[in-house]
Amino acid sequence: MDPAVFPWLLQQGPWGVVVLILLTVIGILWRGREALLTRREEEVRALVEALNASTRAMEANAEALDENTKATAALSHLAALRAAAFDEHSRRFEEHSRRVEAILQQRVPS
Repeated sequence: MDPAVFPWLLQQGPWGVVVLILLTVIGILWRGREALLTRREEEVRALVEALNASTRAMEANAEALDENTKATAALSHLAALRAAAFDEHSRRFEEHSRRVEAILQQRVPS
């Protein structure tokens, strides 16, 4: 409000003083409202930043989980291959043992 209005309002008598007081109160309330809105905007901005950070962390966790799942699948596959190789080795060992036993029985007279 233009400061030149103050003397004119004061010259208007009691109603001018009332209007001056009302305008002052409205100005104070308006500035308080602006300050409150600014504070709220800052709070909302901080919450949005925290939410974005949380979202990024969740995405990173999801990617890590995907990698862990792939690694677990690869380890399971490796374990299956090892078990199959062990079974094959055991089977060959059994065959070899039977052949050696058969050869030894042929060489040893009864």
